[in-house]
Amino acid sequence: MKEKLLLLAFVLLSTIQGFSQATAYPVSDISQCGNEVFDLTVAEPQALGNQNPANYSVNYYQTLQDAQNNANPLANPTSYVPYWGNPETIYIRVTNLSTGEFDTTSFEVSVGSAWVYDYDNQYVCSSFTLPAIEYGAYYTGPMGTGTMLPAGTLITTSSTIYIFAQDADCTAQEDFLVVVGAGIPLGQPSPIEACDADGDGIVSVDLNSRVGMITGGAFDAIITYHLTQMDAETGTNEIANPYAYSVSVAEPAYVYVRVETEEGCFSVVLLAIIEGDCTNNTISGNVVFNLEGSGCEGNSVVAVNVPVYYVHNNDLITTFTDANGAYSFTNVPNGYSNVYVQTDNGLVSYPANYSLLEPENSMPANFCISMPEPVNDVAVYLVPVTTIRPGFPAWYWIGYYNNGNTPASGTITLQFDATKMNLVSTTPAMVQSGNTLTFNYTNLQPFSGDWIDLDFMVLEPPMVELDDILTTSVSITPLAGDADPLNNAFTVDQIATNSWDPNDIMVREGESITEEQADHDLHYTIRFQNIGNADAIKVRIETDLDAKLDPSTFVPIGSSHPYTVTRENEHLVFKFENINLAGSQVNEAESHGFISYRIRPVSNIAVGQTISADANIYFDFNPLVATNTVNTTVQTLGNNEFAQDTFIVYPNPASGKVTLQTSTISGSASVVVADVLGKTVLTHTMDATESNLDISSLRSGLYLITLSAEGRSVTKKLVVK
Repeated sequence: MKEKLLLLAFVLLSTIQGFSQATAYPVSDISQCGNEVFDLTVAEPQALGNQNPANYSVNYYQTLQDAQNNANPLANPTSYVPYWGNPETIYIRVTNLSTGEFDTTSFEVSVGSAWVYDYDNQYVCSSFTLPAIEYGAYYTGPMGTGTMLPAGTLITTSSTIYIFAQDADCTAQEDFLVVVGAGIPLGQPSPIEACDADGDGIVSVDLNSRVGMITGGAFDAIITYHLTQMDAETGTNEIANPYAYSVSVAEPAYVYVRVETEEGCFSVVLLAIIEGDCTNNTISGNVVFNLEGSGCEGNSVVAVNVPVYYVHNNDLITTFTDANGAYSFTNVPNGYSNVYVQTDNGLVSYPANYSLLEPENSMPANFCISMPEPVNDVAVYLVPVTTIRPGFPAWYWIGYYNNGNTPASGTITLQFDATKMNLVSTTPAMVQSGNTLTFNYTNLQPFSGDWIDLDFMVLEPPMVELDDILTTSVSITPLAGDADPLNNAFTVDQIATNSWDPNDIMVREGESITEEQADHDLHYTIRFQNIGNADAIKVRIETDLDAKLDPSTFVPIGSSHPYTVTRENEHLVFKFENINLAGSQVNEAESHGFISYRIRPVSNIAVGQTISADANIYFDFNPLVATNTVNTTVQTLGNNEFAQDTFIVYPNPASGKVTLQTSTISGSASVVVADVLGKTVLTHTMDATESNLDISSLRSGLYLITLSAEGRSVTKKLVVK
C-alpha cells in the first residue's frame, strides 16, 4: 500500500511540474501587401498552442537577447512598423505566470510590393528576344500560368506575353503583344496645313508633328523622312532638318516617312503638305484698369486675367490677359473680326469694341476698363500641386486676387493638420503659429493678384496611413463689404495614397454637389509632370468642357508657369511655351506643373445629372498623356439634412459675435462650432428662431458651424477675423 501511495505522489508531482512549464510553439511568418503596420498579436494563439492563455503572458521583442532577459518588450505590438529590415525577425517570449518559467520562439514579418515593367507591343520582322527583366518573370498565360519563359527566349510566332511577379501577398501583371511577320502597322497621317506668310510659295513645316498619328505611340522606332519612295525603301537621302522643312506648296507636296525597328523591319507611309486656311494675322493689345472710377483719363494699372474675345462670322474665341495686361490672338482669319472685353459686373470698356479688318489693320487693340461704383472683392484659392503620400513632400500653391476696383490690403491665413505634416518652407515667407500660417499683403491693385508657394513634409506611418484625410484651408481679409464672400475661403480635403499618377485632373467639390452648390463654381486643377530625363521645352493641355458646364463662366485661377489659354466654344487649349520643364530623373522638385480654373454648371442642370472632366497633356512632340476622368453628380439633400438656406449666419466674416437664424425648427437646436481639423471649439443651444453666439474666444481663421435639430443638420462655413 505504501508503494502505491508513493507512486501516486510521484505521478501527481510530475504532472504539476509538467503543467508548470512554458512552451513557445512555432509561429508562422506574417507577410502583408503594401501595408507596413503589423498586428503581431495574431501570432499569440499559435505560440501558446494548448496552453491556457490565462496562465501565461506573451511578449514580443526585436532581439533574442531581449526576449531571454525580458528586456525592452515592444510597447504596442498591435501597431508595429518594422524598421530593422525587410523581412524582420520578431521574438516571442511565453512566460508561466505562476512559476516564471519561459520559452522563446520567433517568426518573420515582411512587407510585399510587387511591380513589373510595362512593355510596349513589339512589331518585328522575324523574331523577338525576351530581354532580361529585374522584376517578375515571363509566362505564356495570365497570373503566372502556362509556361514560364526565361529571358533570352526567342519568340518567332505572334504571341501575347505576360510578365508576372509575386511578393508576399502582392501580385503584379502586365502583358504585351509580339507581332511577328506582320510588318509595322502605321496610321495614315492627316495632311500638314501650312501658311505661306510672305506669298513666295515656300513654307516651313515641322514634319515630326504627325509622328503621333503615324505610330500611335505604340512602339519605339527610328523615323526618317525622304523625298522618294525608293529613298524611303532603301533608307537613303533622308531629309536633314525635319523640324523646319522648307517646301513649295504651289501644288500639294509629299514626303515619304520610313518607320524602322531596331532589327531592321520597316514600313513606309505617305505624308502630304498642303496650303491651308491659316493666316499670319495677329490681333493683340493691352488692357488697363482706370483707378479714377470713370472714364479713362488719369491713373491706370494693368488688368490681369481679364477675358478678351474676338468674333469672326459665328466663331467666338476667348483668351485672357497675362501678368502684364497683354493679350494676343494668332492665326486670325481674313476679313472682319469684332474684338471686345468682358463688361459685366459693372465694368465699362473704352472703347466698347474694335471692328478690325484683317490683314489690313495692324494697330494695337488696347482697352481701358473702369468701374464707376466702388467695389471691394478679394479672393483666395488653394491648389494642391502634389498628392498626399506618407513620408513624401507635399506642395501647395495659394493664389490671391483683387477683383474689386480699389487697392486692397489684408491678411491671408492658412491652417493645416500639424498632426500629419510639417511645414518645410514658404515663398514668400509666412508667419507660423502652431498649425496656422499668416501673410500680410499690402496695396494689391485692382484686377491683379499674386501667389505663395508652400512646401510640407507628410509624416510617415503610423502618423499618416493610407486613406487618411488631410484638410488644409485658407482665408483672406479684408472682408467688410466684400462683394462675394464665397471666394474669401477655400478648403481642400486630400486622401493619402501610396502611389499616384503625376498627370491627373481633380475637382475640389468632389463626387457630388447639392442643388444649391450647382449655382456656384466648380474648381478644377490639372497637374502634370515630366517623368523623362530631359527638359520638356513646351507643354500643351487640351480639354473639352462637359455640355453641362457653362463655357461663358470659365475663368483661369492660376498656374505653376506662364501660359496662354484660348477657348473656342467648349474646347480649351492651355499652352506653356518655353516652359523648359525639368525631367523628374534630373530634378524631381522642378518637374511638376499645374493649371487651375473655375467654371459654373449650366443654369438648368437637373438632379441626378453628372458632370465629367478629363484632359490630354502633350510634352513637346511626344504622344498624348491622358488623365483620369472625374465625375461630379448633382444630388438631392438626404433625409438627415436641412437645406442650406434654412440656416443663416451673419455677419460672415465676423468678430465678437454672430447672429444665427433658422425658420425650420419648432423646439430647441444644438449648435456646434469646429475648427478645420474637426475639433469642437464652441457649443450653443438655440431655443428660438434667432440667437446670438459669442465668438470672441476664437482665433482668426475658418470654422465649420453645424446646426442640428429633429434628427437633421446643416453645416455652414464661418470666417472669424
